[in-house]
Amino acid sequence: MECYFDGSEGRDTSGDTWLTLAGFAASDAAWKGFDAAWVTMLRERYPVAPYVHMSQILAAEDPFERVNGWTKDKVVSLVSDAVDLLVNRKSLRSFSCRINLTARQRIINEGNAVYEPARLCAEMCSVLSLKWGLARTIERVYMFFDRGEHFMKTFEDQWLANRTPLRTIATDPNKRVWDLIANMVEADMETTPPLQAADMIAWSTTRDLANKLKELYDLDQYMNDLVADDHAIMDEQLLRARYTTPL
Repeated sequence: MECYFDGSEGRDTSGDTWLTLAGFAASDAAWKGFDAAWVTMLRERYPVAPYVHMSQILAAEDPFERVNGWTKDKVVSLVSDAVDLLVNRKSLRSFSCRINLTARQRIINEGNAVYEPARLCAEMCSVLSLKWGLARTIERVYMFFDRGEHFMKTFEDQWLANRTPLRTIATDPNKRVWDLIANMVEADMETTPPLQAADMIAWSTTRDLANKLKELYDLDQYMNDLVADDHAIMDEQLLRARYTTPL
């Protein structure tokens, strides 16, 4: 099984900042053919899209500048085609976790300790994806992250802390899920289609915080279809109830 994750940040309508981790998981067999289908989708247009990266596309940054032919209609066409490809791949499972960073800071300012946000997101997404995979097939799991993605270190720390130590017989059932992980891999998003898909679900999850963003209104009808199958929302109420310790 392969899992691909990406992180994102955004503000909700009240001005609170949220951290998001999201991605896709699927069996090895389910991923077969995905890269080829994605590359074909990128190339079947003019100008040809080298990859999908939502923040670059919507900010009209190189290589998606208007002078390169990326008009509003071209952008909408690219994003909608990518969304269609993802939602029609029923064998893919999407996951997301988001945490209210501003609420966490408010709780800290009151003299409390609160779990690290990256740790919370990493734990939640890893457990959700691994349990989903375990319920369907027993395959070794490979987790992929974009180069420089800070979540990777948090994931790796959690994995090493919770798995059965090497050269040790596995006897603890609580470690069974973590023992499925074979490795964590850093990859180049621009040449790895599943990481581009992870970027889209992460961006979609963050964008969902703020009703309709004026500059993106043409995309709402498409992005509304790209919703995580399993998600966790760490709002202020949940942070206070489960993840806060008085100092």
